[in-house]
Amino acid sequence: MTKKALLLLVISLLPLTALPQQIAVTNTNTETDKLEKSAVELLQETKAEVDGLRLIENRISFTSELAALMWFHDEREARAMYSDVINDFRQLLVGYDSQMNQFGIKQADEPQVYSSMFMIEPSDRQKIEQKFRVAVGVRQTIATSMAEHDPELALNFFYDSLNAVANADLRKQMEANDRGFENKLLVQIAAIDPAKAAVIAKRTLSHGITMEQVDLLKKYFGKDPDKAIDFGETLLSAIKSEKSDSLDLGAASSLLKYGTQVLDQSRTIGGKKTIFSDSDLRDLAEVLAQAVLARPNDSGISFANYAKDVERYQPGRAVQIRSKVPVRSATTRNGPPAGMRSANATNSYGTFVGNSNTSNSAAARAAAAAQAQREASEKRLMDDVNRLGTAKLTQEQRDKIILQARTTIMSMPGADKKITTLSLLAGQVAKAGDKDLAAEIMRDAASFVNPQPRNMKDFMLTWMLTSGYASVDPEKAFPMLEDLVNRGNDLIDASLKIAEFVDVTEEIVSDGEFQLGAFGGNMIRDVTRALNMADSTIQNMSRSDFQKMRSLTNRFDRPEIRVMAKMLVLQSVLGAKALAEEQQRLQQQQKQQKTVIK
Repeated sequence: MTKKALLLLVISLLPLTALPQQIAVTNTNTETDKLEKSAVELLQETKAEVDGLRLIENRISFTSELAALMWFHDEREARAMYSDVINDFRQLLVGYDSQMNQFGIKQADEPQVYSSMFMIEPSDRQKIEQKFRVAVGVRQTIATSMAEHDPELALNFFYDSLNAVANADLRKQMEANDRGFENKLLVQIAAIDPAKAAVIAKRTLSHGITMEQVDLLKKYFGKDPDKAIDFGETLLSAIKSEKSDSLDLGAASSLLKYGTQVLDQSRTIGGKKTIFSDSDLRDLAEVLAQAVLARPNDSGISFANYAKDVERYQPGRAVQIRSKVPVRSATTRNGPPAGMRSANATNSYGTFVGNSNTSNSAAARAAAAAQAQREASEKRLMDDVNRLGTAKLTQEQRDKIILQARTTIMSMPGADKKITTLSLLAGQVAKAGDKDLAAEIMRDAASFVNPQPRNMKDFMLTWMLTSGYASVDPEKAFPMLEDLVNRGNDLIDASLKIAEFVDVTEEIVSDGEFQLGAFGGNMIRDVTRALNMADSTIQNMSRSDFQKMRSLTNRFDRPEIRVMAKMLVLQSVLGAKALAEEQQRLQQQQKQQKTVIK
């Protein structure tokens, strides 16, 4: 069993797989407020459990997610959580730094990376390096989350965590990953506070000018021209001091074009300020031209475009740049030789290469046509099913659609497709008001599920059925989930033992605990994104009976799995709240814009 299979088994035992459907649920404001209050209580309970986890990596990633959810309900408490994240993360980096220093100077011939293949164990140094690489990625994720709420807090965390690392190898690795992300973080902050972003951008110029900084200047100039002019002077000074062979040509070109545009507008629009003078732009054009001329002829850059950029201010340099444009050969101008143009050519052995797979192609076309016909039929089916809850139909029309849909679904290949589509049909029938018929259709879906699940397929089918009941009859979904959790606990324990046996790199299990947070790497993040599809199911069940849902999460034996289950519940309830607030903010902005236009 591979590591990925093990991880999928463990995560999939969280019985929260959802159907891509969302049945509207009507709640009064009082009921919504009560649900959110209960969810915040669960969040606080989850935070206490997170504090008890053994792995500091799990504590960091889970607490960061909890803080982001708490921000919309109690900013003070959220800041306290982020403070815990910052302290724990610094402690983690200091630990890596200390261990790396104990290894001494790294040998030049020592491998930079290790293979995570079965039974190939890395050295202690390689283990720390790999963990550090993961931590650097998590650091960026946390900073991005913080920046959505408090850009200054995000920046302090970003820069202070760098100062926690003294080891030369680790610091070099960290700084190499910082530049690109630093620019992304800058763009994110600029959307909230351009002035603060401009101050931060000045700190990043030691690495060289980037396109993000030029874009920031454009945004800044529209809001505060005087301060933007000062920022423009800083950018120009940085460009003049940068080496020709390392200058970002695209950024310098963009700055020259924008400066020219603003200068021209200032001459045609009375009272409009300009960022650069003619003299400044001549200097900028000269620097850009020198940087272009320093590039080799075969570098692949567009010399002609850069010549056009500088021609207004440095016509002589434009001529020099154009002289670097490589002359295309006759072969390039006229296309490939005649012998290479025919689709029916000969290969290197002189054998004719034609359409020798005609029969195979015909079979492939027939298969594709059959597949297209099945897909078209299924689309018509889904359209008819969706009409049940929206279109004005007579009882006779509705009965005809339901009968035809049930017949078509039963002929579909695969139990998973039957369960999924029958559940959707039942949900639409229930939405139309016929609860008895919806229950009958769900019994049809249940006939494809083993009531005593034994393998992963059985579990998956049961969870699909549970998701259907979550929309049609949540009360029947709860006991099904409870049974799966009870069965799953034994499998989770067995998976842990197997993972410990094969996971010599400690990527899945460390210190007897699953790494289920952001430190689990790309694989765990992919699985988590898949689990996010369960939002509608969890939300339906939480609105039906939040206390039952809360109790269900507590039935997981392992604390880290229990926390993961609670996180999914919290995201489905409190995450929806955050999304609603963001949508409301955007709607208000649109109304304000329309008012201004009027």
